[in-house]
Amino acid sequence: MSIFYRILGIAASINEWLSRKSINFIQLNWLLMAFFGFGVYNGIITVIELASTSSVPEKISITQVKESYEKNKKFVTVSGIYAYEYSVEYGSRKKDSIKLNVTSVYVPLFDIVQNKAVFIKDRPGINFNEKPVEKEFTGMIELVPEAVSNELKKSKSDTVIEPLYAINPESKPPTKVGTIIGLVFFTIPAFAFFYTWFKRYTVIQENNEKVIVQKSNLDQFSKFESDQEITNETTTHVDGNLTGDLFFSKGGKQRFFNMPTRINFMEDGSILCASNIDASSTFFGFKTNDKEGIWTTVIRKGDVQEIRNIFQYNGFKKRKGIQIIGTSSNENKELVLSFENDKDHKEAYSFASSLK
Repeated sequence: MSIFYRILGIAASINEWLSRKSINFIQLNWLLMAFFGFGVYNGIITVIELASTSSVPEKISITQVKESYEKNKKFVTVSGIYAYEYSVEYGSRKKDSIKLNVTSVYVPLFDIVQNKAVFIKDRPGINFNEKPVEKEFTGMIELVPEAVSNELKKSKSDTVIEPLYAINPESKPPTKVGTIIGLVFFTIPAFAFFYTWFKRYTVIQENNEKVIVQKSNLDQFSKFESDQEITNETTTHVDGNLTGDLFFSKGGKQRFFNMPTRINFMEDGSILCASNIDASSTFFGFKTNDKEGIWTTVIRKGDVQEIRNIFQYNGFKKRKGIQIIGTSSNENKELVLSFENDKDHKEAYSFASSLK
């Protein structure tokens, strides 16, 4: 089960970091989630196609190509008169160049009885027989490029060619194993990124270890006034990492993720978390909103509904921590504190437990 949380922890760290980056005001984590979401969607569509597509080609006539494609039976065998001299070349042309870089050739396959034809997609540069010859092809039915269809519409031929479809002899149905592996490849990160976004990049696991702390650790408290500098001499404290909302002295509230913080145990029984953060906004290098300084939050006695002993996962790290669930009157409804060592974790957990 730990590997599951570690994967979520890595996803949460990447997700949160990308959420602070943007392109044209679109957060990068949204673009990444869209990419994985599209991969899952495409994988599901492929699985549905596999359910209706046999691994054995179905022999059909040229007149049945459109119907087979619409019924999702795309792996087929067709035969007819292969006329390379009527082929259409497809490719790209560089700007200010008349030379076409041919990537594929679409050759009509005729049914002279029904007076119909369908394209065969071939590779360029192969020596084909220029004279019409009867051939049989096995491959997947696919749509032809719009440029090829437009070229065909210019023709005044009496033969009806299905302009939308071509048989690709080099294309075969995807294997079930490969499709499932691909679907799993996209589904796991898609779930991890959407889940951690929904959980606001906070990945925690219940810690059932019993916390035993010496009473002497709780005998000292701190005195703190709003205009007093927080120092080692004026507070009893531990250092940790905070995930939750912090409040700026000049006004403003902002959520921070895994932010280094000093956790101060106050004389009145409350906990004061303080972090020195520069959360200023900039525009083209100019600071538009000065929010550099001490950000704090206070957990007061009676404002706590539940204290949970947890593990927090962030990136490749797993830390012991506590989750503080506030009451409806508490401004900070949820706060997660994690620690680098057992001593700080035990002290913070025991002191926080007295807040309920």
